[in-house]
Amino acid sequence: MLRALAVVAILLTACGDHVGSGGLSGGSPSASEIVATVNPKPTATPNPLPTAPTVAFPTSLSFVVGTYDGLVYPQLVDGKPAGAPVRGCEGQVSGLATFGRKVLVVCREPTYQMSIFDADARTLSAIPGVQAYEAAWTINGDAVVYTTTGTCEPSAPICKTRLMQRDLRTGRTTQIDERYGVGRDLRMSGNGLLIWRARNMDSFVRAPEEVGTWLIIDGALLRFSPDRFVDGTKGRYVLETEETSFNAGCCTAVISRLEHDQRLTPASVANERALALLEDGRILAFRPDPGELFEGSMVLYRAGIAERMDRGRFSAFRPARDGDWIVGFELSGAPSLTLHAYRISDGTFASTAGGNITALARIGPAKPLP
Repeated sequence: MLRALAVVAILLTACGDHVGSGGLSGGSPSASEIVATVNPKPTATPNPLPTAPTVAFPTSLSFVVGTYDGLVYPQLVDGKPAGAPVRGCEGQVSGLATFGRKVLVVCREPTYQMSIFDADARTLSAIPGVQAYEAAWTINGDAVVYTTTGTCEPSAPICKTRLMQRDLRTGRTTQIDERYGVGRDLRMSGNGLLIWRARNMDSFVRAPEEVGTWLIIDGALLRFSPDRFVDGTKGRYVLETEETSFNAGCCTAVISRLEHDQRLTPASVANERALALLEDGRILAFRPDPGELFEGSMVLYRAGIAERMDRGRFSAFRPARDGDWIVGFELSGAPSLTLHAYRISDGTFASTAGGNITALARIGPAKPLP
């Protein structure tokens, strides 16, 4: 049953899965922030330019890398795993989450396990007794939160799933929640961890009051937004509506949240994917062409207005950002992967064969040598 539920979890994350580079910080959101409603004002759209220039894939990006053959590498160089690897999984590495230079490594089939990779010491330490689908660090890095299988009732078509927390100092494990479809898309943030609960699931439709992004605070869940959190900090957030098509990665709209929620995606645009909130307050999104997943335009919004559009090839699947570059996965049959990159400063694109890469996560800078 664990294997069957894992397949369901993979299907749920295969459509529009995001790995955000930023997060919330500062105090907890106010009540007005949490209950703000979308203001669907149209936004101006500049005329898109011809296809933007392409350049060589960036030589070095600060990503730790997981692969289909279970290895974890401390670097990505010329789009390829680099550095001395450690064996993280018996099968493929299904997920990575970083806290500074520490990396959570999540393994699924054939053996479900979770470990911590120390990128400086090049050591891997297993966390005993954990079978996780997805995991993330808590805000202080002294505990991890993860989802796992829960109660399997004979009359139910699927098992429940649990949201759990493991204190790494004491080894104590605490259950936060258990239900059908406890959530996915865990993200570390300055306020705490966030988890997304979609309305349309494989085996059921979730009640409206349970749909949305939930903030995990002191072992409790507080509804942050009815939409999916993508990125944000200090009262400025970027959200995304739920996909309306389960199989095609379509169709969503980008929402900016300041004092109120404002839809940025024009009403005439059927599909736009939120990618990142930049340090200067601009919002980056990818707008696929109609009927396409990877051909389209990168859109930069400033103060609710689309100030620049760059046409090219990109993927909003599992995007990971390192400074001026953002990278997405185009899967074309495992283990065949193309990495698509976009340079924010000048609107250029780059692509390279990703080989057997399954996961990327931004890693903190190495400590200077004494």
